[in-house]
Amino acid sequence: MGEEMQSQEGPLVAVVTPAYNGAPWLERTIASVQNQSYPNIVHVILDNASTDETPDMIERAAGGPKEIITKRNIELLPQVKNWNEAISMTPPEATYVKFNAADDLMRFDCIEKMVALAESDPEIDFVHAIDVFGDNAMPHGLETERSIYDGDDYARRYLRREIPWLSATHVFFRASAETLNEPFPYDIFPLMDNDFIMDKLLRRKMGYVFEPLLFTRYTEQGETARLGGFRSYFLPGFELLLRHGPRLFADDEFLRLKKSALRMLRRHMLYWQSTGDKKTFETVSEGLLKSGISTGVFDYADAVLSWPAHKWKKSKLDGVLAAQTPTESIPETAFLPVDYRID
Repeated sequence: MGEEMQSQEGPLVAVVTPAYNGAPWLERTIASVQNQSYPNIVHVILDNASTDETPDMIERAAGGPKEIITKRNIELLPQVKNWNEAISMTPPEATYVKFNAADDLMRFDCIEKMVALAESDPEIDFVHAIDVFGDNAMPHGLETERSIYDGDDYARRYLRREIPWLSATHVFFRASAETLNEPFPYDIFPLMDNDFIMDKLLRRKMGYVFEPLLFTRYTEQGETARLGGFRSYFLPGFELLLRHGPRLFADDEFLRLKKSALRMLRRHMLYWQSTGDKKTFETVSEGLLKSGISTGVFDYADAVLSWPAHKWKKSKLDGVLAAQTPTESIPETAFLPVDYRID
């Protein structure tokens, strides 16, 4: 894929999919990539020593309109290392990378629209779009009058929780030596993809396509469920604020956000303790202690007493988000070829 193909068909996009025992969904994921209207795509699939039909599915998909580059690990790698290995398989001539989990989908024109926006401004390093989760379009928290955002401003909004949903496993980014060399950090699991975005947005731009181009699946067999569901994101979310907040906010706002986030964590800690989820409670408690933060009776009391004010502010934000979010149900079939049939 040399310069001639790049000029004739647009910049090369590598769609990167790490797969582990993806048989229930991988066929559909590959189909959504093969169905993309954008012509210059290579699908990179790394099989992480799967023990199901994943290798057979990848082999059967070969020969489609989009080239597939694949490799199989001889032994099972930890998730972050496997993700970094998958990214490292990106062809050197690729201009953009679209990460796509083995159970997620893209609308047929997803890559076409993301490339068009990214090509409109060389300072755009990331492009995102509306994500569909459970047949519902998720809120984005952005004004739709423009499609390009200052990276620092986007990161600040996210850390303030004004952007409530960032499906980072769908990240589309500009390829470079830096972004292809172990982009996902090992010390903030499982939000390593969010951290990658926060870290690389500094002094760059984020593009946003206000159309439902992405489909995120949640199943009891998936990695998020295996880790304990969305509660596994609470502590890493706080760690994201500790890591990136000092460079993005003035001291007084950072301290206010830190205090608010701690109150939220402690309210959940009380809930986990009361419902017998000792494992999550201890994990978060130990994580806070590693950051030099202890929690006593007065801290829990403060967290509970501040809850009504938090609930009032959240209800106002939820109203704003609901007004800007499409309400119609969007089924999974909207992200698959028209003639595709699931056996």
